[in-house]
Amino acid sequence: MGPSAFSSLPLAKRGPNGLPTTTSKDALLLATGVVGTAFVASHVYFFLRSRSKRVNASKSSTLCAFLRLLGLSNKAEVHYDKATGRLCYPSTARVPVVDTLHGTAVPDPYRWLEDPDAKDVQKWVNAQNKVTDAYFKACLQEDKLKFQSRMSELFHYDKFSCVWQKGSRYFFYKKTGLQNQAVLYTQDTLSSPPRMLIDPNTLRADGTAALSSVHVTEDGNTLAYMISLSGSDWQTIYTMDVVTGKALPDEVHWCKYSSVTWTRDGQGFFYNKYSAPTSKGKEDGAGTETDAAASQMVYYHRLGTDEKEDVLFWHDPSQPKWMYGVEIADDGETLLLTSNDSCDPVNRLYYFDLRGFDGRDMKSIGRCVRLVDTLAHRYDYVTNEGRKFYFLTNSGGAGNYKIVRAELPAPGDVLEEDKDVLAKAVTFVDVVPEDSKGGVLTQAQPVAGRFLLLSYLRDVTDELELCFLDKEPVVEAKGGQGKAEGPGAISRGPARLPVSLPGTGTVDSLCARKETAEFFFKFSSFSDPGTVYRAEIRFPGASADAAGKGSGGGEGQQATRGQEGTKAGGSRSPEPSKAKGKKKKGGKKEKASTQSDKREGKDSEASDLLALVEIPKAVLFRAVIPGLNPEEFTTTQVFYQSKDGTKVPMFLVRGAEGSKMNGGPERARPTFLYGYGGFNISIRPSFSLSRLLFIQHYGGLVAVANIRGGGEYGEKWHTGGTKGRKQNVFDDFVAAAEYLIKEGLSTPAQLAINGGSNGGLLVAACINQRPDLFGAAVAQVGVLDMLRFHKFTIGYAWCSDYGNADEDEADFKNLLGYSPIHNVNKGEGVTYPATLITTGDHDDRVVPLHSYKYIAALQHAHGDNPAQTRPLIIRIDTKAGHGAGKPTSKVIEEQSDVMAFIAKNTGATWQD
Repeated sequence: MGPSAFSSLPLAKRGPNGLPTTTSKDALLLATGVVGTAFVASHVYFFLRSRSKRVNASKSSTLCAFLRLLGLSNKAEVHYDKATGRLCYPSTARVPVVDTLHGTAVPDPYRWLEDPDAKDVQKWVNAQNKVTDAYFKACLQEDKLKFQSRMSELFHYDKFSCVWQKGSRYFFYKKTGLQNQAVLYTQDTLSSPPRMLIDPNTLRADGTAALSSVHVTEDGNTLAYMISLSGSDWQTIYTMDVVTGKALPDEVHWCKYSSVTWTRDGQGFFYNKYSAPTSKGKEDGAGTETDAAASQMVYYHRLGTDEKEDVLFWHDPSQPKWMYGVEIADDGETLLLTSNDSCDPVNRLYYFDLRGFDGRDMKSIGRCVRLVDTLAHRYDYVTNEGRKFYFLTNSGGAGNYKIVRAELPAPGDVLEEDKDVLAKAVTFVDVVPEDSKGGVLTQAQPVAGRFLLLSYLRDVTDELELCFLDKEPVVEAKGGQGKAEGPGAISRGPARLPVSLPGTGTVDSLCARKETAEFFFKFSSFSDPGTVYRAEIRFPGASADAAGKGSGGGEGQQATRGQEGTKAGGSRSPEPSKAKGKKKKGGKKEKASTQSDKREGKDSEASDLLALVEIPKAVLFRAVIPGLNPEEFTTTQVFYQSKDGTKVPMFLVRGAEGSKMNGGPERARPTFLYGYGGFNISIRPSFSLSRLLFIQHYGGLVAVANIRGGGEYGEKWHTGGTKGRKQNVFDDFVAAAEYLIKEGLSTPAQLAINGGSNGGLLVAACINQRPDLFGAAVAQVGVLDMLRFHKFTIGYAWCSDYGNADEDEADFKNLLGYSPIHNVNKGEGVTYPATLITTGDHDDRVVPLHSYKYIAALQHAHGDNPAQTRPLIIRIDTKAGHGAGKPTSKVIEEQSDVMAFIAKNTGATWQD
């Protein structure tokens, strides 16, 4: 689409926002009035039409272009031409804004779209939505209604979170049928009737108030919970008496990226907050601002007091980008403070003595001991026995993570006269070394006293193991069996006992407590919506004491201990989530589907105690969807080769052999290819009803590519897709598409790609670089302006993955080379796949300006191209954020829009 008429007229003037204004001296077309304009318009239009040798599509684009020239496109309500199938896009002014970075001039003609509150931007949003609505009504209505009806029908099942325990009580979330938000319940025993505690569905009729996290005191009698509105990252903390179910008066406002940590006496909690944004005065209006989040603070709130009396625990004005996490050790006497200023898996680690803390004066907390004062590695607290502390870490080159132990002196025993002290003499000793099978240790939780539950990710599938911490590591020689010492020795760590799982899938949540032998986990897969298990560590013939049974301890919520807030105490910033097995024909390798009969971890040198252990498990909750049989779907894992020769895993999900959805394993079919590729986030098997319906009713194939930039194979896999190596991510995704086409599973016309957040960047970059390879593309809440992302809300934290165009010339050149809004493909003969960009007006994680500027650039480059018959549109949701807490009604509506769009543009036909 060309510049607006006003920006091209020589006498047009611009207002303070850079947009055109009109005066009495404006050009002839504006001076002739409505009648004169219509007269000139008709003559010029027919003149242009008579000169055109193109087909009907050209006539449509000529009309649209001329209406925009006159600024009449919105007034004329000409959005979709049924005869030609073309869209008439709104006018988007291009203003002469130019930045100079490292000596290079960089135009930014859509800078004005960065202000979400500007009236011109709101008008533009409304105009874009009208075009999108017109397209959906004209082209997608039938498929959307079918998909929406079917998804609403099947979504009507009970969904459960994992169970966790505090004191003698159990807690879990449940969402019944089409409830917009999950409801919190408690039980006195696992066999007693559940009692509802918090129902966020009662807070807003449209379901846009979400219960984002819950934090319970050690005795299980009091809880703090966080509510977010309209999908915003801003949260308010409320409190409740669990015994009576009544709300307490305590409230805390303006929290974001916050951990909530109760002291062991249950008298108060630590939390994180920011100052209220200057552009918003009320929390219910927050979430649309773009202000950078700066200067996070940690406070302590004592129950029964006003928020104004809360005591500031930690704040460093000299480090405005630092974010903090607070955790209290199992002994209740030590407070651990982590800090970070990015999404990298690194943090500082300080600790304090809480034994004298009175909740009123921070001076009553012992001095700060800076255990780790550099940002070189990640240290996540696991447990402690007295002064022996255990941490999950990637230090010492352990890119796949390990468990280390350190003997920490009590803060009062560290002799130094000044304020903070640095613990220089602490040595970290490996207890559980890196996995010899190449797995990534993703979490570790204490259970039954001296045991640890270890969760490993091996070839993108979760596996659980139990180890005994009192057992000294077994050391063996390289390439052989038996013990060895000295150079070349390999520590295998303590003996392991596998915990059997149902098959290839994901342990969504793991909830264990040091004081008891029981633990809970939730398992799901591409076709399993989720099953919650209760398991128990038993010692046949041993006493109950030997099993470590007790009460109290642990932390749980909708995720698990170590996953609440922003991960492991909340210190990490919010991001924008090896082949083995038997060979198949053509060199492909297929992942084994189960691990229930794997027992290799129980080696001959296991400790006597571990050899006696049994781990029976029972189903607590199983999600069952009437009308959807998991056995009708099949999942395989293949490994394909990327541009530089790297082997990349990909899951393929389709109808099982013999089902009406299958139609033959090698038949080309409509394909939904998903990717993410960033921030050390592993894309593990997960349940998606909309994707299964794409298979069930469109005979489609779902492919999930585990490309570099994620954490599927540890730090090397992550860093292989960051900063100057970001192109590897796009190459991996393109190679996945090429593999599907080469293997006869799909064709370019049938292939749709999808990703959100960092995955939205992935999709946009790939259609810029290879628009010929895809039939449809859906980029959701994407990071798309790579030269300015760090200037808005929490964007500065993403520089660890992307780099910073302002501060580093090499980063600038790299970012400019792939930034989607700066690299729209304008090559001769180029057309784009059908493209749908989505965003939410309350997305204060990846602010909507990214999506606004990119769709404007796409429409400018290709909106008037007669050959561009496929749509280039944006879907802007209201009262919606980055995705978390989105109500069921909005999820169903959005997914119905997305799948109808993909079906229409990949040639898929609905099958009942």
